[in-house]
Amino acid sequence: SLNGNDLEYQLLWDEILSTLIYQPTNKLTIDHQFVYIDEPMKLQVRGNGLPEVLIDSTRLTFRQHEFVSDRWQATIWPNRKGWNSIELENEQINWLYIFGPNDWIPMTNYHTLVVNQSYFDSKNNYSATQKNSRKMISKWWFLLLFLLSMGYLWLEPKLR
Repeated sequence: SLNGNDLEYQLLWDEILSTLIYQPTNKLTIDHQFVYIDEPMKLQVRGNGLPEVLIDSTRLTFRQHEFVSDRWQATIWPNRKGWNSIELENEQINWLYIFGPNDWIPMTNYHTLVVNQSYFDSKNNYSATQKNSRKMISKWWFLLLFLLSMGYLWLEPKLR
């Protein structure tokens, strides 16, 4: 029974809610699927403090996200082709392959084609929406036109 016992009530809800609250763990994400030499690569780490990330034993400098306090961001320009190790907080080692400038040319061309197609589709979309958008005319205008026409047909023979 918790009647009148505020401390026990607070401890009970603290235990229940602490299991539901988000517990951030260090997690590294890379924004690009294919990373090329001398092209920017964005890294994001979610964690409780300034993360320590090493790429091939080179320490990276992160900046905190403007709005999310547990997110850290860095942008690097890889300069070595091949497999590179990414070490997060001296415990987690991931491997990342850096492609050369002439690798995957057909895939890069296809990606450029898709990006250009979506860009030009969004630019040309306004003409399609203007042609297809029709405003409904109020039924009252038809009633007014009908009454004026009937009034003219009734009045015209009387004026002769």
